Amino acid sequence: MSDQEKIIATAFGRLDRVELERLQDAFDTSSLLGAVGKVDEIALALLGEDGVREMVLRLHGMLNTVFNGAGLTVIAEDETLPELVCDLTLELQEAITTLRGLVKLIEPLIKLSPES
Repeated sequence: MSDQEKIIATAFGRLDRVELERLQDAFDTSSLLGAVGKVDEIALALLGEDGVREMVLRLHGMLNTVFNGAGLTVIAEDETLPELVCDLTLELQEAITTLRGLVKLIEPLIKLSPES
């Protein structure tokens, strides 16, 4: 097979013909639709009510009070600092695990590039 035959032009760029044929047989495109749901879950966990963003802001407020002597900006009886750190760590670890799974899902598609 000549170099020219190893590459196929598509509407979305030039692709490695061998990898395209291999992935057409091996890659389940519907798995990407499941990935969309996972991205939505991560977005909600990060930005939703009481999500990671809000947790980081609460942690900052707590630490600013404890470390820097600033006034209270977080209601002290809602949760302890260690509880918040634990909860935040778990939320971030879950997001990272999910994102690693998404990377693993799409990573084989990199081989479609004729330059890979």
